[in-house]
Formats: sequence, structure tokens, C-alpha cells
Amino acid sequence: MSGGVRRHLLPAVLGVLVLAYPLLVSGFPVYERLGALVLLAAIGASAWNIVGGYAGQVSVGHAVFFGFGAYSSVVVYTHLGWPPIAGAPLGMLLSVGVAAVIGVPTLRLSGHYFSMATIAVAELVRVLSSTSEFLGGAQGLGGPAMPRTVFDLSFISAMPFYYIFLGVLAFLLALTWWMERSRMGFYLRAIKDSERAARSLGVSAGRYKLYAYMLSGAFTALAGSLYLCMFGFVDPESGFGILISVKMVVMAALGGAGQLFGPLVGALILVPLEELSNSYLGGRGAGLTFEVISRRLEDRGGGLARVNGRVRLVEGLAMPREEAEFALSYYNSNTCWIDLDQNLRAFGLTREDILQSSRPDISGRFAAEKIAAAIREMAGKMPTYVTLKEVKKRWGHGQEDVFPITQFEKLWVDMTALPQIDSRFVIVPRLRGQQLKDPAQLDGWLRDGSAAYVETLCEWE
Repeated sequence: MSGGVRRHLLPAVLGVLVLAYPLLVSGFPVYERLGALVLLAAIGASAWNIVGGYAGQVSVGHAVFFGFGAYSSVVVYTHLGWPPIAGAPLGMLLSVGVAAVIGVPTLRLSGHYFSMATIAVAELVRVLSSTSEFLGGAQGLGGPAMPRTVFDLSFISAMPFYYIFLGVLAFLLALTWWMERSRMGFYLRAIKDSERAARSLGVSAGRYKLYAYMLSGAFTALAGSLYLCMFGFVDPESGFGILISVKMVVMAALGGAGQLFGPLVGALILVPLEELSNSYLGGRGAGLTFEVISRRLEDRGGGLARVNGRVRLVEGLAMPREEAEFALSYYNSNTCWIDLDQNLRAFGLTREDILQSSRPDISGRFAAEKIAAAIREMAGKMPTYVTLKEVKKRWGHGQEDVFPITQFEKLWVDMTALPQIDSRFVIVPRLRGQQLKDPAQLDGWLRDGSAAYVETLCEWE
């Protein structure tokens, strides 16, 4: 085998493996999702690499561009009804403009002074976004609950996202490869080695650093838009949090900053390590982990109590006396972390049963019947609450009607009483876990389309 063939054989084999990866892990959703997450992280890190790796300007505030992309996508959906991906060009243009505005003064700084300035800008934007009603405030905004068209990019499987991210990453790497060999690439490397020497040779260091910063910001915003399409939600922390910027820096540095495939190598190391550590070290041993908050007088509806020697969440309707509720110290925040495999075992099910139930053949019907029987058996061990309520329907123009209804429900918190499920509880700050029962706080339901969606599920007479 000639040297030329051997030199091209390994890249060809790697390319085939990358293209075939989703097919090789088909039937294992965890690994499909992991592949998509690696590519998404590589897009963000490769975008950072343009300014941080090639130009040597270590920005620790790139989350500001990531957040612009994510919020642009969710804003065009929430306020205009467009597919979220339609906001990607807006996010990229906005990021280019902001990069030009903040880049002119900050790129005059060098070393850690530039890094500190970028952190300050990102933190300022994060704080401002958390107080903006247009952006959903601290609660954030969500994308489509159900796909309307294929352009919503709302898929059950991660395989379509994998190939979308792969195409974007390939384009970004091709553009970076071309930039490496262009005049701009040579100028950026010269600036990185010695900006003073580059200036003495006639290189306009400020202008080319700004070009790199703007290009890097545009593709970081694109990564943010793709993140929103895949996860369907963004808030100030997941959009503008400093951890996003740190991950980009670490991935590029881990794989080799200033190298074409360095960020991809870093993502291949860091993302699986993060996912595995979250899986095996985060809350291991607990089937259900509930977040609870310190209880206030206005918090009604039960809380954390010890019943027959077992700590569990008790619904207010199940308490023997109404005044006993005031003796409880902690209140349910309605946030619960779930170990899927442990809970499936409690139901007598496996992941394979869930996957099998989606098949159109007879094996799928048997699996669906098995799941339904397991749910009925578990439900039989939990109480049923019957509540008589009056529901007010506002027709507009000052007209409203009141409808009496009977509500039958089984509550998620009653699973904490089941001995076969290991339930644990974590105390969190009130700002993280408070329930929004003030009508003014519930206006978000009207803004993000949730109220309209729920209304379509009801038939009013």
C-alpha cells in the first residue's frame, strides 16, 4: 500500500464512522443523544477557537453570543409564531453587531484584562435578561410544546439533530480551514505570537482581532439557536451563564486551541465525561429526588412530613386536620429529579419495553399492554383524590361563567410513600423553588402559548 493511500485511509475510515454513528447506536437513545451533544458542543468550541485559539484573545464571555442565538430563536416563536430556527439569522446578526460594539473598546485590552471585561459584559446581559418580561424573566421561555411543521425541528429521536449539527460543524470547520490559509489566518497567528511585532510589520491588529471576534460571535449564536431547537427551553442561566463560556474554553484548550480539530477532540473528551459523571455520581441511589423549600404561611397544600417512620411528601387533602399543615417546615417545589431505570424497575418494566411499545406490529401491542397493566397496578397502590371545584371561564368583554366540575386525580408526591421507590429530598433556595400562585406571575402562561394550548384540550358549552 502506497504512502498516499495510507495517508488518506484513516481520515476516510473516521469519516465513515462519523456518518454511520447514529446507525451503529440505533435503538440506544442515550448514545444517539450523546453524539448530538458532542457535535453541538464542538460547534460552540470551534466558534470560540477562531478568536481564542487563532487570535489568542481569551474570551470568557462568549455565553453572551450563545444566549443571543438561543433567545432570538425562542423570541421569534413566542412573539411571532415563527419556527425557532428562523431566529438563527437574527441571533447571528445581533451577535455580530454586539461584538463590534463591545469589541472595539475591550480588544484594546490584553491578557486577563480582556477576559475580565468579557465576563463583565456577559454577566451584565444575564442580569438584564432575568428582569425582562419580554424574555420571560428569570423563568425563561419555551419553544413549541408540539411540532407544528418540520421546520420546528422538534424530533423525538436525536438522530436528526445529529446530522444537522454535523452539517453545521463541517461547514464551520471548512470555513476555519480556509481562514487558516488566508491572509487573515496568517495575520491572526502573527498577532497571537507577538502583537507588537505584527503591528511593526504593518498588520492592522485591532481590525483583524475585531473581524475574528465578530465571526466567532456569529457562529456561537448559531450554536445557541441549535441548542434551543434541541432542548426547547432557555432561561438566563442556560443562555448567558458563565459555565457555558468556561466549557468552550476548556474544550478548545483540552483538544488544542488554535488547531482545526482541537475543539472537536476536546468535546469528545469532555461531553461524555460530563454525561457519565452526571449519570453515575449525580444523586446515585435515589429513584426520586424532590426539591423542597422553606415553608411560608401562604404555602398551602401539604409538605414534607414523617408518616409511620418514613419521610414523605403529604398532600394537604390527605392531612387529618387543616391546622396540622402549619407544623410542617418544608414545602414541595414541584421539581423532581428522576432515575429512570430505578422507577422502571419499580413498575416491573425496562427501557426495552418502552421502545418496543412504539412498534406497529404485535410485539408493540403486547409491550403497550404490559406498560398499561404496570401503570394500573402501581396506581392501585396510591390514593385517588376527588375534588369538587368551580372553574371560571372568561369569554371577554366583561363576560364570564362559572362551571362546577368534579376532578379525579392521583398525585405524583404520593409515590414517596411507596416502599419500593427510594425517595429523597433536597432543600433548595426559595427563589429556585417557589411556586407561582400569584396571578401576575402566571401571565407567562399567556405569553408562551401554554394557556391557548390547554384551552384547545377543553370543550366549553
